[in-house]
Amino acid sequence: MNCQVADCHQKAIRRIHLILLSGGFFLMRPVLFISFIGPVSVRAEIFGEAEGSAEVTVGTHINRINEINLKESRFEVDFYIWFLWADSDLRPGETFEVVNGHIQSRVASDIHPVEGGQYACYRVVATIIKEFDLFKYPRDRHQLAIEIEDLTSVKELVYVADVRNSVLSRDFFVPGFAAGGGTVRVDEHVYSTNYGDPNLADDSESLYSRFIAGFEIHRPSGATALKLYIGVFVAAMIGFISLLARSDQTEVRFGLGSAALFAAIATQFVIATNMPETTILTVPDLVCIATISSVFLTLLNTAIGITLSNRGKEVIARRIEICMLVVLPITYFSICFHWILS
Repeated sequence: MNCQVADCHQKAIRRIHLILLSGGFFLMRPVLFISFIGPVSVRAEIFGEAEGSAEVTVGTHINRINEINLKESRFEVDFYIWFLWADSDLRPGETFEVVNGHIQSRVASDIHPVEGGQYACYRVVATIIKEFDLFKYPRDRHQLAIEIEDLTSVKELVYVADVRNSVLSRDFFVPGFAAGGGTVRVDEHVYSTNYGDPNLADDSESLYSRFIAGFEIHRPSGATALKLYIGVFVAAMIGFISLLARSDQTEVRFGLGSAALFAAIATQFVIATNMPETTILTVPDLVCIATISSVFLTLLNTAIGITLSNRGKEVIARRIEICMLVVLPITYFSICFHWILS
């Protein structure tokens, strides 16, 4: 009997051990899963970051501006661009594009392996679209830029600017302008769109690395301004000279004033035809408006002087004419030169 009881106790103890072991295994299973699976996923994430985006060094050597057209808001540029990279799967010289214009020709000038990667150089002729700020025309300055992007996003490719070797050519030339120093930099450009893809969220964004080679151009002398404004200044002077005639010389005064007015309007038309289309008032527009207004005031002064003379107030009429002869030219030229030289 005692043996049977002892056997029952031993069986009960074994069952309890089995239950504890099985329960412990089920309790430990999440820990084991985290221990084995968790570190693998973490390692994979770290490995993905280590792979990262391939770096591509980019530089430019700008030869010249073949053509600059202010009226059509564009210019044509001839330049060399080179790429230095390590990832053998990339072809940055074949997949880049000019985002602020279009490429007319792209010719590979040198492609060869280098230590640790590949090197490729291309000669490119591109037309760049540029909205020129013409308010101070013809004393205008413009920042021109060539903006380069690859077809792949920053997840796969990142540009690095070759600042040391990127320069303007010693023979760099811009028709009608002089050029300042060139600069290069890399920015990140965001496109806030899903490109109509229904598989992407409406607020999707894509990020691209953008290489920018920029330089400043300006007009080297005041010869253009002199040729532009000489007509309006002569028209204004003719109007002011009409004030020197006596009030009773109506034909002389109205003849000179009318000739000055038509000359100012004709000059304004010539200036407008030579300037690019713009929706703002430029300095030449303001000078022409000031000239037409000043000549009109001389004609108005002549009409007032004649009226006063007919009423026997010649002294008052002459005083007004002398005052206009002094104040009007000083005010006119002060305003015009302030606009032109500021």
